[in-house]
Amino acid sequence: MTTAEWAKHFETCKTFLGRLSPSYLVKFVESTAFHESAIECVSRRIRLDVVRQCLKMAKQSQSSDPDEKQQWSDAAQTLQRYLTHLQRVDDGVFGEAAMDLEDPVVQQYATEFELSRGMPDKLEAMLLRCAMSEHQPGLLPSLLSCCPPNTVDKQPTDIYSDAILLASEQLREPTKKLHPVFETVTPEDVLERILRQVLDEGEEVFVADMALDLLRPFCLDTNVAIQVRLKVLEILEKSVALSAEDENLLCLLRVQTLVWSEWPDYEVHESLELDDVTMQTMFDELVERCTKESSCIVLGKLLQCGTPLESTRQTDPAKNPWCRLLCKLFEVGGNPRDTLDAAGSLFLSAIANCNLSVKCCRHVLEGFKRKGSVLHLLRAAFSTIHQEVHKDAISFLRGLSDVSESDYDESLLERILVLHLLPEMTSTPLYEPLVAHLMANRDSAVEHFDVDLAIQSLLDADKTAEAGTLLLQCRRVHPALSTFSAALKAARQWVGRTDS
Repeated sequence: MTTAEWAKHFETCKTFLGRLSPSYLVKFVESTAFHESAIECVSRRIRLDVVRQCLKMAKQSQSSDPDEKQQWSDAAQTLQRYLTHLQRVDDGVFGEAAMDLEDPVVQQYATEFELSRGMPDKLEAMLLRCAMSEHQPGLLPSLLSCCPPNTVDKQPTDIYSDAILLASEQLREPTKKLHPVFETVTPEDVLERILRQVLDEGEEVFVADMALDLLRPFCLDTNVAIQVRLKVLEILEKSVALSAEDENLLCLLRVQTLVWSEWPDYEVHESLELDDVTMQTMFDELVERCTKESSCIVLGKLLQCGTPLESTRQTDPAKNPWCRLLCKLFEVGGNPRDTLDAAGSLFLSAIANCNLSVKCCRHVLEGFKRKGSVLHLLRAAFSTIHQEVHKDAISFLRGLSDVSESDYDESLLERILVLHLLPEMTSTPLYEPLVAHLMANRDSAVEHFDVDLAIQSLLDADKTAEAGTLLLQCRRVHPALSTFSAALKAARQWVGRTDS
């Protein structure tokens, strides 16, 4: 519709509009100038004229009734606010805030801002949704700067605070939907988004002080489910530096969650102080109550809560909690494969969380050996940092006449290459799979797949024939021609080339 066409239509309707009450005149303006379809179909210039003309009518309306006179005065004030708001948009308030109106997200907020009529409640709702939604850094402060003076008396941190409190309240009342955002996003995700956004915007002081202050009462509220409070604390842990008090609470909630998942009758009070003595006593009692793999897995996670137990430094397998737990797992395990997988994971956790002694490692490896899995035994042995344990595993391999494909995998072969143990493996049945794995990855830029370095390591270990054979494989010499003498000759030529 052109401006001229609009003027003609308005003149036609002027008599009818003059019969409207003050409130209906305001509603007419809202439906024609501040409606989504109006933005799509009618230019802002025409919508501005709608507001101007109706404002003029409201100001010119006369009434002898004091109440009606006041109603027209109120309507005129309302329409004046609408006109000021729309004029502010037309004057380029978004451009002043350096907002990219080509961005679809910004366009969406710009439209919502325009439709808000400058009403504080609508502007605050828009800002709150922005704080809880994924967006680029700086969008919330930019939108806030566009709001007319005296409409939203808040800083970005205040909006984020409102969003955090709303998300925590939604967690308390999961059956209610306190905001449309929660129809598609969980309150936990909202909290993560807020913390990530304020970090992106450089609000570290806000994160450290305000977020913790806002959420600490929630995390201490025993009426809220443990899992929920634990999740909130873990979100904070990833984003801010927790105080000692908060870290203790986080540890306690983790302990409660783990223990009660397997032993719901075991008492872990909110006031419990998780010192070394308490945690050791808890472990000693629970390890005796382990009757299945899942119990041992939970207890392994419990050992990783808080400061490691002093007993994890024990070199005596009978006193080291990780060794005791692994032995218990071998004892109570059901399905052999599941038990071995669980034991392998527990062993990796053990060596990652404490420096298991050679004696402890050997004790656990005996358990793997009794279970009869070459793969799990070798995985565990070569995952340690102890050369003595590596030598034990190599000796074990030398005692085998052959290996099947189920006795090794790519991760095991790669680990052996990373440890530079190829020369030591030449007299074991695992040597050929190792070489095949090396050759298959020879084009990799990773050092342990460097064939030249592998050949040199074999020569340094006086494995000349093996070095020559590997060299012939690199040259893709047919196996029928890869004789012992050919291998030696190739190795000597390679040495001569490298020496020169």
